[in-house]
Amino acid sequence: MSSANQLQPTPLPKGFFASGVNCGVRRYRPDLGMIWSESDLTAAGVFTVNQAKAASVTYCQKLLPSSNIRAIITNSGQANAGTGPEGVERNLEVIQFVAKSLKVSADQVLIASTGKIGPQLETDKICGAVDELITRAQDVADGFSTAILTTDLVPKSLSLTVTLSQGEVRITGICKGSGMIHPQMATMLGYILTDAVVTESQAQSYLSAATEKSFNMISVDSDCSTNDACF
Repeated sequence: MSSANQLQPTPLPKGFFASGVNCGVRRYRPDLGMIWSESDLTAAGVFTVNQAKAASVTYCQKLLPSSNIRAIITNSGQANAGTGPEGVERNLEVIQFVAKSLKVSADQVLIASTGKIGPQLETDKICGAVDELITRAQDVADGFSTAILTTDLVPKSLSLTVTLSQGEVRITGICKGSGMIHPQMATMLGYILTDAVVTESQAQSYLSAATEKSFNMISVDSDCSTNDACF
């Protein structure tokens, strides 16, 4: 996994781009990240079982699995949970702005949020930094993995190549999570990317099975988050 002392960046699979910037929600560190592709992506997700779900979770649950995803944006510092109908509207405002900036449709953009529960998303700051995210596009995970952190001490990412019968593929994993870790998604945000070809049903099946044997077996302080998601 990556750490502050790691010299080598974590590569992304072919076709993926990522970046992270400071949009101003947090004062001293990156707080907004995005992963995207110029091609349609097959995507699946698993989410918190908490009955109190953040706006980002309920939005993505309606879209996934899908074979038509192009991007996921993630803000840290504000969870957009417990924010009512206004939180839903602000969540959609960010999605629509990202879609317009990438020249894709809104249903091709996923979103995740992490941070304090209660405050409304500062959409002016978030949307104001989207163009910079696109400009800073890289084929490594490091900018994004830093931007999604909350109380984590170090960014967490890992990449490996796997040789299959028809050639070599890359799998890159990125996650954040520190406090409030409890079984049932472990209070984490996770992103698993690959340039292997998989169907919607395969992606959902593999992710659900892997989550049961990993995130859903971790506990620290027995709290179940409003924002847990793995894509």
